[in-house]
Amino acid sequence: MDTSRRRFLRRTAGLSAIGLSGLAGCTGGDGGGSTGTSSGSTGGSTDTPEKQTASDERVVTGSELDEFERVEIEIQSYTRSLLPQRYEWTFLFRDQWVEKLGVDANVTIGEVNKIFGNWVDVNYDVNMAGWSGKPSRIDPTTFLNAFTTDGGLYTPNYTNPDYDDLVGEFQRETDRDRRQELAYEAQQILAEDQPVVFLFAADALTATNTDNWSNYTNQIGDQNFTQVWNLQSMTPTGDVQAAVKAGNLFPATLNPMAPTKSGDLMGLKMVYDRLIRLGPKGQPQPWAATDWDAVDPQTVDVTLREGMTWHDGEAVTPEDVKFTIEYLQEWKVPYMQSFYTDIESVEVTGSNGVRFTLSQPRASFIGVDLSLLFIMPQHIWDGLPEREGLEHPREYQDTEYIGSGPFTVQDFSQSDRVVWQVYDDHFADFDINAFIWSKYGGKAAALGDVESGDASFVESLQASQYNRVKGQSGIGAENVSQHGWKAIYMNNDRRPFSDKQFRIAASHATDRERAAEIVYDGLADIQNGPIAPANEFWHNPDLPTYDGGAGEARDILFAAGYRWDEDGNLLMPKE
Repeated sequence: MDTSRRRFLRRTAGLSAIGLSGLAGCTGGDGGGSTGTSSGSTGGSTDTPEKQTASDERVVTGSELDEFERVEIEIQSYTRSLLPQRYEWTFLFRDQWVEKLGVDANVTIGEVNKIFGNWVDVNYDVNMAGWSGKPSRIDPTTFLNAFTTDGGLYTPNYTNPDYDDLVGEFQRETDRDRRQELAYEAQQILAEDQPVVFLFAADALTATNTDNWSNYTNQIGDQNFTQVWNLQSMTPTGDVQAAVKAGNLFPATLNPMAPTKSGDLMGLKMVYDRLIRLGPKGQPQPWAATDWDAVDPQTVDVTLREGMTWHDGEAVTPEDVKFTIEYLQEWKVPYMQSFYTDIESVEVTGSNGVRFTLSQPRASFIGVDLSLLFIMPQHIWDGLPEREGLEHPREYQDTEYIGSGPFTVQDFSQSDRVVWQVYDDHFADFDINAFIWSKYGGKAAALGDVESGDASFVESLQASQYNRVKGQSGIGAENVSQHGWKAIYMNNDRRPFSDKQFRIAASHATDRERAAEIVYDGLADIQNGPIAPANEFWHNPDLPTYDGGAGEARDILFAAGYRWDEDGNLLMPKE
């Protein structure tokens, strides 16, 4: 693998001594298209491979069959139009499990809200999932926390008290080298337990129009250009003044009390300021806060920028910051919960100061939590549920979107387009006058508009699309190794996935290298844990690998009490 394209991420890893983590998961872009629905029934490959037959001593017949039951599983994944690469490797891995293990595997292809919702609710046998590589996830707090018993969103119902203790210590520890040791130990436990089959981290492939625009800023992660830093630096070279993002990821809401996925957060950050923003290389940068000071491991003072105003002209005050945290804690927003849970109190100090007191040391508080928590206007949201007759503020159908961020919402009336206008009274400067986020029915159409100049940039391309435009005049094609990753999520509360030995056997039967070559043209890093190899400082390079193929997988299953029938169907002992 060409190591030159790994350098950008690797030289940024572990920058903050206090750590960088991030928000909980998302589908993780695969270079897809629209969110069009499918039948929701079995879909994809029309041919199911033939199962391997077992040697005589591993086959049960006659009355012995009454002691066993066939292993039948449902695999959930996304439509070809939404995530074509994931769709493809879903059936590759299904075929490998059927052939090598002898399972009966039915693939259910569904609409994004259904499959993603099932992942959130752990309503699956197997869910083909992915985590996006946001800048806030360079620090592995989010990825490690995702496998704790109580702390993670999208948990696969995995539990290990030793692992929980390690991650808890990791979150409290502030010494960078000690945090690395704890992260290595946590990855080792996950690699040995295999709560999910870790697959690979696909490279971030993008294309920009360089005829109409210059000075793009590429931020680490898989949504490289949908960042304020890029929008600030983009310079029009002609008459086009509105930057246009083309793609399929799209915000479902701009209500700061209702986000459920990464697209929502990406849209909200255009409208609502945060105290800190992560810079292009992932380092904390002043934003609504001009300064901060860790007084002690549980006390952080911040200084609010003077002269900020809400989009309706009202002044932004420290009282708004205090109100926001207390409002979140009162009403609960699950997607944001890990970022405010450890805040014990917020105190206004002086005319422009705020003091955060934490219930326990939290290494990622400054570098992550304060970079993800939006500031909300108290004069808009205080008492809103009572005035509007709502059970929860997430139900508010906002039409004005009053924030203090760099953009105001000009139009969010369509399901495939949102138009932001630059807020002239914001402290940040822009050469663009607007930002348009357009949702396309497929990446081919999105890339075509970038080539023609009707769009400015597109992210999460497929390898074939990236290779086609690489070197093309008027197009900047970039390829960056990144830290988001894909995995086969197995519900650890359901048989056979409640059996660690079955999970390990399934991992041996999963040929990651072949899928990476077929689906990603080799533009992906194989991984055996939740920290991608490109995230070099935090990645444990000495994890056990599971590449023994069918032979190793079947040996493990036989030793664990599994058998096969004469037709090659895998059997597990009845409960």
